[in-house]
Amino acid sequence: MIRVSQGHQRGVGLEIFLKAFLCLPQKSQEKFILYCDKFALKDTLQRLNLSGELAKNQLSLLNSRLTLKLVEERLPLTTEALFASLDDMSPQDILLTLPSSKDQITSRSGAPFKGHTDFLRSAYSDPDITMNFLAPRLTVALLTDHIALREVEQNITRESIERKISLTIREIKPIRNIDQVFFSGVNPHCGENGIISGFDKVIGEGIDLLRPQFPHIKFYGPFAGDTVLFNQCSPNNLFVFASHDQGLAPFKLMNGLTGINLTLGLPFKRVSVDHGTAFDLYGLNKANYQGMLYLMDEAIKWT
Repeated sequence: MIRVSQGHQRGVGLEIFLKAFLCLPQKSQEKFILYCDKFALKDTLQRLNLSGELAKNQLSLLNSRLTLKLVEERLPLTTEALFASLDDMSPQDILLTLPSSKDQITSRSGAPFKGHTDFLRSAYSDPDITMNFLAPRLTVALLTDHIALREVEQNITRESIERKISLTIREIKPIRNIDQVFFSGVNPHCGENGIISGFDKVIGEGIDLLRPQFPHIKFYGPFAGDTVLFNQCSPNNLFVFASHDQGLAPFKLMNGLTGINLTLGLPFKRVSVDHGTAFDLYGLNKANYQGMLYLMDEAIKWT
């Protein structure tokens, strides 16, 4: 099953999900369960001028049927839907999280997280859970994600590189068979042989740890972050970036909304679109759902 957790009730998550869902064939629609608040769902339907019949566990919409699990707002709705969906997850399932804001992602006691990935790292007590991004012809992994730039170097070691990238290569294999891996450096020009920084030798040491584990894969780098994507972009080439914006800026420039945020290292796969809540578009019936449709089409292939 693909279990969909509601994002922010004033974002475009429910809109783009419903629009993409209606584009799917009936057999594919049967794979989805939406965890959401009844009033948020009703409000979205009304703003989209869609007249659906809402029962306890099902939404009848046009000629489609969507299975529901309704949650109540005790904690923020994003968090309520997350906990409810996680309670039902099995290793064969996929978790699809709709866009939310950081203030809606909390622990049961109300302590905030920096995003879905940090929430899941805490829930499963694994700091090496990795943030990855997929597009039709590009595969990206991040060595660090939601941390300040001043903290990037102290959060990268040759051991952490080995753990995170070996995890990514192994767990992404059912989706994409990686045959080449290209690493960016951390600093401009990879530190210019120590003139800017000597840190980037750590990237090379991490690569040396990976080579014996994957003799069939070619590892290259580190390359300067501004030129690493001059290498051939192919879904079978993995590009590893040191920090969040270093990887995501070119990824989004190249692919726009057609990208998947993929979390690896969990007992199941977690996916989301590669964009946010777009609060300014809420209720206007103008949100672009093509990225969500791409994500859902791909996730169906993985089940």
